[in-house]
Amino acid sequence: MCDSCNSTDCLLCSVDYMSIAGSDCYCPERTYLDLGTGCENCGELCDSCNSTDCVSCYDDSTMSPNSSNPGSCTCDSGVSNGTHCGDCLALCDSCNSTDCLLCSGDHMQIDGDHCICDDAYYQEGGSCDPCGDNCLLCNSTECLECVDNSMVTDPKNCSCGSGHYFNDTHCESCGNLCDVCSSNTSCTTCDDSTLMEIDGSGDCQCINGYYYEAGCQACGTMCALCSAENCTLCNDTNSDFDPESPMDCICKERFYQEDNSCMACGSHCLSCDIDGCSTCEINGTIPDEDHPEDCVCDFGTYLNDTDCVSCGNMCGSCDNIDCLTCIDNETMSVTLDHCECSDGYYLNDTSCESCGD
Repeated sequence: MCDSCNSTDCLLCSVDYMSIAGSDCYCPERTYLDLGTGCENCGELCDSCNSTDCVSCYDDSTMSPNSSNPGSCTCDSGVSNGTHCGDCLALCDSCNSTDCLLCSGDHMQIDGDHCICDDAYYQEGGSCDPCGDNCLLCNSTECLECVDNSMVTDPKNCSCGSGHYFNDTHCESCGNLCDVCSSNTSCTTCDDSTLMEIDGSGDCQCINGYYYEAGCQACGTMCALCSAENCTLCNDTNSDFDPESPMDCICKERFYQEDNSCMACGSHCLSCDIDGCSTCEINGTIPDEDHPEDCVCDFGTYLNDTDCVSCGNMCGSCDNIDCLTCIDNETMSVTLDHCECSDGYYLNDTSCESCGD
């Protein structure tokens, strides 16, 4: 490779850029001799090479020959700055001098020379942790952007406001009178959990005894179902709609109201209240002293189908066959269907008088 020399040294090499060493010529460091073109540079990070391969890297402890680019070396990890390997940028596990080639964990994506967390994840040290429910952008303490702008935060999670549910992409209304739901046909909590219930269709409605008008309003007395104008169903089969008050129901004849129900009056009673019978249905009957809810025939009479009939024969109480008690049990005694004066007494009109000594 020497074009000109003397007895001891080469004076001029035959190829440009070659260096002289005594009588020999050689290519400089990090180049190799190509017989056609002269000294050619080795590839990136290669310290010595031939025409086909890198023989040694700048630093064999941190670099390896690049199989995809023979004649050069690549960093085992980190990024090349031209002469040595340094750390890759944030979240990047493998890189070259300009680009990140592989992110360091899950839920990451390459962004030029570094990696960033996917949507709905945030960087925590060297990893990407998930944001809260339905949160698109966050940090370690709060959600910064929800998947739907109408959502509210608490502060890490996003949720649809009262009366709405999330349908995978945005918030939608639960439906009529519903406060919490999983879909517009599946309500789980009504606006008023005390006065509302969920019907078979998944909608909310006022419970029996209430109608809806800016909230659940109570129906009238003893009314089970109603509108804002009138009662449509009484809550007791022994009641009827009140003709004078269309929101109310009243008990039928022979019944009285106790709390929210109709209770039957006593025997032979036409009208009554909780204290007893006020109107007996049969002439001659009166409320019983011992059982004021019932009507009985007055003293000295008995009930014969529809009328009170006199017992007669000084009988105080009787049935249609026998006398049961006398009008004066001290001076009289029962004998079958009538009363007679007891021994020592005689009949004086309708009373028994003592015979004397």
